Amino acid sequence: MYISFLFGFIPASLLKVFEKKSFIVGGLLLVVAHVLAAVMITYTGNRKAIMNNSSLYTFLIAVLGGQGASLIFIATLQSVLSSMTVVCTHFTASLIVAYFFGSTVIFLTLAQGVFGSMTIWIIIGLSVVVYIAANHYLPESEEESSVEIAKCVLNKRTAGGHLLIQLIITILLVLVYAYDWEYSAAVGIVLLVLWLLNLAVPLLLLALLDEEAIKEMVGMPSEIETHLVMNKGKEGEPEADFWMFAIAAAFSVGLSFTSLEQAGPLSLRNSTTAYDMIQLQQVMTVVGATLTGFILLYGRNNTSPAALFSLGTFFSILASIHMWYLEGRRDQYILEQGLFICNGLALGTQFVCMASYCFEEFGKTGFAHTFGLMMTFAALAFVICDELVFQWTFDAYAGRQKEDGWHRLYFGNWSEAVAFYYLIIEIALFIVGIFAWRTWSERQVDGVLGAAFDAAKDLAKNVEMPKIGF
Repeated sequence: MYISFLFGFIPASLLKVFEKKSFIVGGLLLVVAHVLAAVMITYTGNRKAIMNNSSLYTFLIAVLGGQGASLIFIATLQSVLSSMTVVCTHFTASLIVAYFFGSTVIFLTLAQGVFGSMTIWIIIGLSVVVYIAANHYLPESEEESSVEIAKCVLNKRTAGGHLLIQLIITILLVLVYAYDWEYSAAVGIVLLVLWLLNLAVPLLLLALLDEEAIKEMVGMPSEIETHLVMNKGKEGEPEADFWMFAIAAAFSVGLSFTSLEQAGPLSLRNSTTAYDMIQLQQVMTVVGATLTGFILLYGRNNTSPAALFSLGTFFSILASIHMWYLEGRRDQYILEQGLFICNGLALGTQFVCMASYCFEEFGKTGFAHTFGLMMTFAALAFVICDELVFQWTFDAYAGRQKEDGWHRLYFGNWSEAVAFYYLIIEIALFIVGIFAWRTWSERQVDGVLGAAFDAAKDLAKNVEMPKIGF
């Protein structure tokens, strides 16, 4: 399932063909996957025939479900990023990544604390309403630069409201994990209210403020805001730094998904601990995505998605260090927590950086293709981290006493061996990421763009503020 989700090249190609209908196509793929799963679980006829083909059914469920989820994820990112303009790319990406990877914890809390067995139908109903509203609002064509500058600055100012609510949701999810609040009806209701309130922030602000108040709140666009709008996207093939960033981020993402896939061995075969660690990583993915969005939203003058790729890799290095000391220690539970926390932070950081970088560099026309390529690289890296490194090394050390050549295994236990390979890879890619950032930086325009900036700011003064209408 993880490989299918990460293999984003095909969903990106489907998005180019079906455009907004991609949401429906992705939903249909998920429906077919669920139907196949239901057949496997509830089939009352020739059960033997089902069991004989269980591998095929499982493969189809993983492929269809993963590709459907990937298509919806990429389509959501492209549609919302396009509507919010490039200035809000970073925070918008962090919201979507946080909701997507934190959906399991959110769904579990709503299901066990509020709606029970009706949760899935209520979520589907809300999704239909949001989809219809978004389909009506999201723009079909590019706006004039002056309108877009005014709109993008307004969106950035209102993002503070989104940020506050998202931070509260993030803290609440951490508390849900820490205190097992997923069975609390009160917590579930608060989470649902905050979730819906976050969707309504722009509508509430535009309803409460008149046009003059909105213009005063917007103020003048900053240098970086104008620069992003005037220089968003580009035509042509990706530069060398794109491929270096793709490889660096891919192994960080692959390592994070490996910890989810191998939660059993990493939790030392304790099923209860494994479940807790998976939930912890999902929560910390939300934390990582939220913090990265915050840094890029308010610190874009001094940093960039290209620079923060190395931060995600650094979190992966910390996770590998925790793994090194995992086996045979009395403080194993603390080390397990540190490992899954760092992998969650890495996953959230890298996905926000991937989305932000691709939209800043390639705009609406090239986002899906480049982001899909990065996800596909992550799928290949996941196979390497999971099957070629972790599983092979774990099996080798688990059976070494039955082999004559066990002395060739140089480390004391499997966790040290796996961590060693991961550290070598991640440290090398940390260096690659820094080199890629320097290459990227050399291509950027330095300083103020002079008359172009001044003209854009003059246009922004007199533009009529865009209104949201349904």
